This record gives sequence, structure tokens and C-alpha cells, in this order.
Amino acid sequence: MVRLYETQRELAHYTTLSHCWGKKHIVTTTKATLEQRKSEVQWPLLSKTFQDAINITRALGIRYIWIDSLSIIQDDKEDWERESAKMAEIYSSSYLNLAATGSADGDGGFFSNRSTLSGKSKYPVEFHEVKHESGGRSGSIFARRLLSDAHIHFTNLEPPNAEQILASAPLLTRAWVLQERFLTARTLHCHAAELVWECKESLLCECGGVDDHSSGSMQANTRLKSTCAEAFAGQKTVKQTGNLWFDIISLYSRLKLSNESDRLPALSGLAKRFGDVFLGSYLGGLWEIDLPQALLWQACPSLYGNVSRTDLQNRIPTWSWGSVQFHDTDFCGFITYEAATYFGFEPDHRFSIIAFSSPPSGLDPFGQVLGGMMELRGAFISTSLFHERLPDYTSSFLMFDRDEAFDTVLVSKEDLIVDIPLYEKGQGEMLDGESLYCLLIGHTTRDMAREGHPPELFSLSLALKPSISVPGAYERVGMLQSDRGDDWFREAMESIVVIV
Repeated sequence: MVRLYETQRELAHYTTLSHCWGKKHIVTTTKATLEQRKSEVQWPLLSKTFQDAINITRALGIRYIWIDSLSIIQDDKEDWERESAKMAEIYSSSYLNLAATGSADGDGGFFSNRSTLSGKSKYPVEFHEVKHESGGRSGSIFARRLLSDAHIHFTNLEPPNAEQILASAPLLTRAWVLQERFLTARTLHCHAAELVWECKESLLCECGGVDDHSSGSMQANTRLKSTCAEAFAGQKTVKQTGNLWFDIISLYSRLKLSNESDRLPALSGLAKRFGDVFLGSYLGGLWEIDLPQALLWQACPSLYGNVSRTDLQNRIPTWSWGSVQFHDTDFCGFITYEAATYFGFEPDHRFSIIAFSSPPSGLDPFGQVLGGMMELRGAFISTSLFHERLPDYTSSFLMFDRDEAFDTVLVSKEDLIVDIPLYEKGQGEMLDGESLYCLLIGHTTRDMAREGHPPELFSLSLALKPSISVPGAYERVGMLQSDRGDDWFREAMESIVVIV
């Protein structure tokens, strides 16, 4: 019999389930069904994925399993916030996380025909007849060639072809699942191609081929889980842990959410564990201890126009990476901190943080936020932005006002990296001649020795526009990086700027 059991974590062993809800109905617990679920959850009501997970748990000799749709009261906002705030504890304490990695919904289950994908004989089993040389008994060998799908999916930081991963590992495209993977001590993935074991120390597959994909630059995804475990154990410096958070944000931002309001809550479990290390304020996806470097994120959509500000009732402040939403069908849009980390970063001596706030909107201090503000001091300049619309593209010009003389500079898309398109209707639109303000954050020095050039100093500043909703404040529209170094800011006045 299957039923809900209320516990205070006194159990020695329990499993957890990672799965795609999908578009098909799955059994849930609501206020109306809570008492009934405590008595019994009828077996036919359970999806194939739930049934398989329960059978695997029983086969392992474990009595309990935690399943989100059943263990959280879905129509009780307070219970949902309370339980989602416990995600770090729930998954960190799990004996084993069972991942239905190859299933797009509850009908997929854990077990499928291993020689095919999507019903097509993409990976046929090869038959070989073997005869004994001495004329003895003959036999047959059935063998399947080495598969690379699972290896690529687990070792590449960037997701491969969208059609490929959706066919064989749809679970790996979901944002909620990232923290489930990184918080648990061990996860067993039922990938469409093979079983994959993922724990704090290793990544293993049935055929052993994953080792061939876990070297060099393609090892990033493999390292993140083990590096997280080292950080949580206090084996990383604060700087290393901060850079790890940047890597996680880059990976997380590529993943998909059914509800945009889950942008921060789906990461709250991991954020809580990082909070135990940082012991500082969490600011809507950023850490106080990482400022000002944490402000220098870049939005990289795969297609022009496939990114917008999140349209939430309690909007995430524009200085947070969580304020942008990608609409890519191939989930290739992402956030990166490359400009501020790859070449090193030094804050400008005039920059300082005066005050900040990002109050949570619910019970979870690492979940959704109720807006936010940041009060900063630094070198601040005013420019005017102009667009030249040509048949194939739009060029941007910045006109700098300096002592009644104007300096007009052509700005490429590599220099002025906008969060969302400035030239389309909607939030972020900027008209010709509109003022664009720049707040200098810091500098990077790029070693150009390989090209035979001396090191180049790049300035990194936030590109801002006046806020429509908060008089006197500004909103972020992007980041400006310039190889002119300090030229633009040398004579700039120091100003106090409030960003919302």
C-alpha cells in the first residue's frame, strides 16, 4: 500500500524523485485530498513514473520516497513556500535520488526499450553468430554499439542539439532539476540510452564511454557537482565559491521553467547551501560578498529579440540576472559572467556600495523577491544613444558630453551588451537621442602578448536609463565594456546612483 507519511526527518533512509511533470495530469495532493492521501494513494492513480520509482525504492529495501507533487500541498501557497524552502534539506538528506531522465512526462516511466529512441530503431542491436573452431557448440552474440548521447548530455556545459536532448534526456532541460542533482549525494539517471550514476566523486555510465568525454574544456558540467560538494565542505575559498556560483547561474539560465515566477524559487535550495558558506546577504540571485563583480552579468540570447524582462507582479530588480527571461525554442540563451571573470577583475577605486535591499515576497528568504534597490557610488557619465538603421542591421552611436564638446563613438554589440533589445517596443526601448547613463564598476586587463600587443585595459560599467516607476532611480539596460579604459571616466564626477 502507498500512503503519505508525515515525518520530522527521523527516517534513516528515503529516496527522492526527479521527474518531468509534463503536460499530462499527474496525481497531486491538495487540501481536499490530503486526508485521503494519508490513508491511501490508490495504485492506479499513480503515473508509470511514480510506480516505477516506488518499485525501485522497494527493491532497494527502502521504505520511503519523497515525491514533490504528493508531498507538497499544491493549492496551499503557504505549504508550497514552506516546503520549497526545505529543498536543500530534503535532497541533501536523500539516500538516493531517482531521476527519470529519459521521460518527458509521467507516462514515460523509468524503463524503456534500450535499443530505440522515440519508437525508431536509431540504435539497433547487432547480431553476430559465433561458431566454435573445433566444431563444438555455436552461439549468438547480441551487441549494441557505443552510444554518445548520455556522455554529451552530462559532460557538456552547453546543451547539445535541442531535438536530440529532448528525445533522450528531457529532464536535463528543466530548471528545477539542477538543484536536485547538485544537492543529493548520489543520483541514478535512467537516460534513454543507458543508466548514468552521478555522485559527489564521479560520473559513471554502463558502457564506460563517459570518461572519454570528461576531459579538457568539455568537463565543466562534470566538475560542477563535485566542486559544489567541496565548497559546501569548506574546501574552497570565498573567491572560488563565488566563481562557482557564477558557473551555476550560467548553466541554470539555459534551463526551462513552466512558471516564470519560479525563476528564483527553483534555485532556492542551492542558494541556501551557498548561504551557509558565504554567511552574507542574498540579493535576488546575487550575493553581497560577490559585489560589485556580481553586477557584471551579460544576457546572451540565441536569437535577436528572444529575451525580455520578466513580467512578474513582484518584479525582480533589473540589476539581477533573474530579471531577464529567454524565449528560445532551442534553450541556448544564457547568462554569462565571462567579461568579469575570464580576464580577472578589479573594482574601480571610486566605486562603493552604500545600501541595498531585496526583501523576499514569501516565507523563503532565498525565493521570490518583492522588488529591490541598490544604492551605489561611482564615476558616472551621461551619454546620448543614437541608432542608425541600415537594411541588414542597426548601428549604435554613443555621444559623450564633455565640457560642451561632444565625442561621438561607434559602439558595437560587443561593447554595448544590452539585456534586452533597445530598439523594439516594450520594456528597454530607447529612442534616438535618449540619455544613456554609465556607472563605472571596474576594469579587466587582457593579456594580448600572443597577438604581439601590450596588455589592454578594459572598463566595465553598467548602462542605465531613468526608471519609469521610481522617480530619481535608474534601471539597468545592459553593460558597457570599452578598450578605452579610463578615458571616458577620467574626469567623471562621482555620483550616488540608485538602481531598481
